[in-house]
Amino acid sequence: MKTKNIFFAVIFITLTSWISTAYATHEHIYLDNVTQQESWHYYCNVDSIIVHKKTAAITNMYFNYDVTGTYYWDSDSVIITTTQMGKWYFSSTETGMFTFYVYILTSPPYTPTTMDNDTTFCQFDLTIDAQNAESGSTYLWDDNSTNRYRTVSTIGTYSVEITNVCGTTNASVNITANPNSANLGPDQTICYGNTVVLETGVININAIYWSTDSYDQTINIDTTGTYHVYVRDLNGCESRDTINITTTLQPRIEMCDVSYDTLTNRNSINWFVLPSADIDDINIWVKNQMGIFEVIETVPYTDGNYIHWGSTPQADFNEYYITGTNDCGEGPIGTINRSIWLTTLTNELQWQNYMGSFAPPYYFVFARFLDGTVTVIDTVPACSGAGCLNHSPIIVNPNISKYFVGFQHDCLSLNKTTPGWVISNYYIAIPDAIAEEEFNFSLSPNPATDEIKIQISYSEFEVKIYDLLGQVLLVNTNTKVLDISSLTEGIYIISITADGKTTNQKIVKN
Repeated sequence: MKTKNIFFAVIFITLTSWISTAYATHEHIYLDNVTQQESWHYYCNVDSIIVHKKTAAITNMYFNYDVTGTYYWDSDSVIITTTQMGKWYFSSTETGMFTFYVYILTSPPYTPTTMDNDTTFCQFDLTIDAQNAESGSTYLWDDNSTNRYRTVSTIGTYSVEITNVCGTTNASVNITANPNSANLGPDQTICYGNTVVLETGVININAIYWSTDSYDQTINIDTTGTYHVYVRDLNGCESRDTINITTTLQPRIEMCDVSYDTLTNRNSINWFVLPSADIDDINIWVKNQMGIFEVIETVPYTDGNYIHWGSTPQADFNEYYITGTNDCGEGPIGTINRSIWLTTLTNELQWQNYMGSFAPPYYFVFARFLDGTVTVIDTVPACSGAGCLNHSPIIVNPNISKYFVGFQHDCLSLNKTTPGWVISNYYIAIPDAIAEEEFNFSLSPNPATDEIKIQISYSEFEVKIYDLLGQVLLVNTNTKVLDISSLTEGIYIISITADGKTTNQKIVKN
């Protein structure tokens, strides 16, 4: 490419002198006049070229024809005919080496093969080639550009004038559009067991090849993968396209746990939500009195939990599992989870082991005091054996209002990223002391990030925020705007007491 650019410069500058010497029997090149290390020389209608060495006294000189490697030692000149055209060297001790090219032309430029017929515009940025690089040609396009190549991006007629020492040739080409290219459409997701038919959308197909080694105009796909197609139509236009096919199963999902909900006094069925999961809804299954599981509710997957209003955790345990659904149907059943049912016998607390996604090695026994504080009063290793009972003595303390048991778990293997708690129902130690009457208040926003506003008709009231274990995290008085920025993300209980009455609500901290 570098030598051709040099040639273009030389041929443009010396075009007039070459034409004036046309039709001679012999032409002469004198190395005294050659100032460039690589020089190009073109002649029209001559028999031979005589190349002369420099006129200065020179020793150890030779001419060398590059194509055959023929050397001419101690020669003052060399004759080059049409059979010896091409790259030559002249070398001597005093002058070093000269490189020069000699071509004897017999006619004006030929019509470029890339422009002798109309061309279908198969794709953008089509490159037109005026060719004739071997003839020392110069180029002048209809837009006054002077390069051999021209890139076009619209339809139309394009012309060029090509000149060498023997004359001039004009050529043009008409570019027409052809939008008939392969298009497999957007990527697709199909249910496992189904089939999608891939077709290119190209009419008048001349040749087609799929990455599956098929030569058919359509193929049937039922497997996840990336598929390619090559198509050539009858106009000679080539095109390619790619599509990704993903097969998906009905979703499988496990719940994180079943835990006692301290706000509603009902069982809460909880699962972790992944934004990218291909799950639409969750079916909640519970074992009925006949020992048969039945669906009690279908809720959006993004809810993350479900309160079973028909449960009575103070009176008995319940067993649950969940299933996920999407466009492909309902997935397989998950692990059965059984809630912790806390009961008493004489002076001790009793409960069966939690059954489900987690098997805790031990349980914490909590006491909630009248002032709202929660303390771990015992740690009990999980009993062994089917249907076994765990035990913990009841502490005689007039300041303890409630007992409950629970354990901490981590849903990481089930796509949950933060630890959670599973707790039992309350055993109420002082029923009369914790009787609660309700009144109405509202919160906004909920969920909240930094602060939460309380709408309440009372001017004097106390606000407490508890975690799900009942631990007091924040206490405030007569403040209708609470700063919750210090709380970690999660679910909390806000309790407001006014005029001797207490009401609870859930809040979510984002």
